[in-house]
Amino acid sequence: MSYGIEVDASRFPVVVVRTGEDYGVEHADATFAAFERFAAQGRFAAIIDLSLLRTTNAVRRRRVQELANAFFVGAGQGRFLAEAIVCPSAFARALVTGFYWFAPPKGRASRVFGTFAEAERFAHSVLKDAA
Repeated sequence: MSYGIEVDASRFPVVVVRTGEDYGVEHADATFAAFERFAAQGRFAAIIDLSLLRTTNAVRRRRVQELANAFFVGAGQGRFLAEAIVCPSAFARALVTGFYWFAPPKGRASRVFGTFAEAERFAHSVLKDAA
């Protein structure tokens, strides 16, 4: 996949969102529309796999932030329990971690991992602790 997203709910209540090399504003809209559907089904955790992502820009990041702000005070409040972000690159992990130091996520557990397996363990752990 070079462009776009894949949303996999086959592991619900753990859902997986994988981005392609590029992630446009329309993909952010689709991601949060899927999160709204999952929130209607109950509590869940998301693994956000950015392994393929190569480019983004301020307009896209701003749109994601707008959607996240609305979602986490609305449908996602108390339902979106955790996000486990997969960034294989140490540099990318440092950037995402740094962003969260300055703007910590509220109302959900959030961590950045180098591998999908680590992220999956974290997501399941948060869900188990919340049960």
